[in-house]
Amino acid sequence: MPEATEAKILMIEDNKQHRFMYDFQFKQLGYKNFKAVTTAQEGLESVKNDLPDLVLLDLILEGTLDLDGLEVLKKIKEDPSTANIPVIILSNKREKDMADEVKRLGAADYILKAKYLPREIVEHVHQFLGSHDFQG
Repeated sequence: MPEATEAKILMIEDNKQHRFMYDFQFKQLGYKNFKAVTTAQEGLESVKNDLPDLVLLDLILEGTLDLDGLEVLKKIKEDPSTANIPVIILSNKREKDMADEVKRLGAADYILKAKYLPREIVEHVHQFLGSHDFQG
């Protein structure tokens, strides 16, 4: 069975500093296939073309026309070719019902970024991949 560190991870995150931090943290753990994109459109194209093993999706995507993270999640889950790709939502939205809403839409998990260091989130993702029979 392939190692979790061989997983293709796609991050859709508009914040350049966050993309840099997560890229660094994943590489520190030995991940070789981490890719980060800025906009919803780039993210949807990458999901479709690259078929990652996991998507990390920010809910608030500044500068993205008409698409926020919820809409991206819906599009990923509506497409039969991408519907089975696990999506973990990373957000600072603290609304009570948001975690339930994204899980209802098909997200595998919801992580409030402000509660954890990037390293802790990367370790959570590593454990998630290890416990969900990553097949490579």
